[in-house]
Amino acid sequence: MVGNPPSAITIRGSMSSGFDRVFTPRRHFLFLLFRLAAVTWLSLGFAGTGFAQPSQLDPTVTQVTAGSGHTCALTRGGGVQCWGYNGFGQLGNGSTTFNSPTPVAVSGLASGVVAIAAGTFHTCAVSSGGGVQCWGFNGYGQLGNGSTTDSPTPVAVSGLASGVVAISAGSGHTCALTSAVGVQCWGYNYDGELGNGSTSIYPTPTPTPTPTPVAVSGLASGVVAITAAGFHTCALISGGVQCWGDNYYGQLGNGSTTGSLTPAAVSGLAAGVVAIKAGDYHTCALSNGGGVQCWGRNNFGQLGNGSTTDSPTQVAVSGLASGVQCWGRNDFSQLGNSSTTDSPTPIRVRTIQSISFSAPTRLVVGAPAMPLAAAATSGLTTIFDTWTPSTCTVSGSSVTALAPALCGLRASQPGNGNYALAPQQLVLVNVVPGSTITATASPAAGGSVNCTPNPVNYGSNSTCTISATSGYTASVGGSCGGILKKGAYTTNAITADCTVM
Repeated sequence: MVGNPPSAITIRGSMSSGFDRVFTPRRHFLFLLFRLAAVTWLSLGFAGTGFAQPSQLDPTVTQVTAGSGHTCALTRGGGVQCWGYNGFGQLGNGSTTFNSPTPVAVSGLASGVVAIAAGTFHTCAVSSGGGVQCWGFNGYGQLGNGSTTDSPTPVAVSGLASGVVAISAGSGHTCALTSAVGVQCWGYNYDGELGNGSTSIYPTPTPTPTPTPVAVSGLASGVVAITAAGFHTCALISGGVQCWGDNYYGQLGNGSTTGSLTPAAVSGLAAGVVAIKAGDYHTCALSNGGGVQCWGRNNFGQLGNGSTTDSPTQVAVSGLASGVQCWGRNDFSQLGNSSTTDSPTPIRVRTIQSISFSAPTRLVVGAPAMPLAAAATSGLTTIFDTWTPSTCTVSGSSVTALAPALCGLRASQPGNGNYALAPQQLVLVNVVPGSTITATASPAAGGSVNCTPNPVNYGSNSTCTISATSGYTASVGGSCGGILKKGAYTTNAITADCTVM
C-alpha cells in the first residue's frame, strides 16, 4: 500500500424469554455460543442480490434472532445490528434498496435495547424502559403503530411505551408480555393468531384473553421452554424434549416421518438439554455441555452436520466454537459471512476489530530506524506502511526518516474468516534534519573525542568521551551548542552528556 493515500482514516496529531413464534418460515439456522454455555438462541431464514457497504458484527453479542431472510443481533451495550435481506426495510438502517451481507447498525438503536425478535419480514426491539419499537414490513399492521405502511427505521408501538418484559414476532404478527395487562398482540389474524377471539387484523396492540388457549396433552407441568415453527411445536422438559404436529421431514425427531397430535419424545435427548429452537421444518437443541443437536429437513444444510440429507433423529452440529455461528440457506447473506453460498456446517459471522497505534513523536534524518508498535483487538498481526515514501520508509515494524517533511505512517489489519477488516489508524510525524555533534581534539595527535550517538535526535542525549594526553585540550561543540574542555591532565578520560534541543 506504499504510496496510496488513505481512505476512511483516523488521524492523530503528533429476552426475549417465554415466547416464541406462531409461524416462522425460516430456512437457515444461527446459533450464539459463549465460552461458557449459557442461554442460546437458534433461528433460521431464507436468503439474494444487491449489497450495501456494511459494517461488521460487534463482538459483544448477547442475543441473536432471525427472520425469513434476515438476521439481527443484540450487543451487550444494548445496540442492534442486522444483516441479510432488506426488501421491506427489516434491517432498520433507513434503506430498502440494498441487502447487506454483513451487519449494519439499526438507526436510533445504538444502546438501551434489552431484547429483540424477528418475524418473517419485520423486527422488533424492547428498550430498557419497557417500550417497544418495530421496523420492516407492515402490510398487516405487525409494526403496531396504527398503520399498514412499511418502515425502514424503528417506529414506536402504540400504547407500549413501557411495561413490556418480553417480545416475540411471528410471520405477520407480534406479541408482547406486559407487566400490567398480560399478553398483547397485533398484526395478521386470519387464523386467530392474536388470540382475542376474532379473525380481524389489528394494527395496534389488543389484549389476549385467557379462555382461548387449550391444554397440551401430557404437559400440564414440568415444561421449562417451548418453541414453535410453521407446523410443529416442541417443549423442553426436565426429562428431555417432546414435539408434536407435522413430521413430513422428521422435524419431530422421533425416528419417523409420521405426524403426531400429541407430544412425542425426541430420540436420544433424555437429559442435559438447556435450550431448544424450531425452524420451518427442523428443530435444534443445545446441551449443557455446549453441543448442538438438530433434526428434520436439511435441504440447505440447516442441520449443520456437513450434509444436505434430512434426518428424523438428532445429529450433531459440526465444529461449533465461540462467537456467533450460522449455517444453512444463505442466498440473502443471512449467514453474515459476506457471501451468498449455503453452508451445511457452521461459519462464524465476521466480527469487528480495532487497532491501537503508537509511533515516535519526531523523526530525525540520518538517525537510526525507530520502532513502531500497534495491536489489533483480534490479536491478529498488524501491518505497517507509509503513503509518503519520499519522506520516510517502513520496514517491518520500524521507520527510517529520509527528508524533512511530514511522514505518514499507517497501521492496518486485513482480517480473516472470523474478523473483518480493521479501520486503518494513521499518524503524521514531523521529520527534522539531523543534529551533528562536532568533536575535535587539539592538536589531533594529542587526544580524541567520541560522541554516541552522532547524529543525535532533538530532545535526546549523546554521551561524549574526551581523552587527551598531558598538555593538550579537547572540546565538543558545533551544533551541540556547548563546549567541554580537558586541561593539562594525564591520560584520564572525562565523560559528559551533550543534549540537543
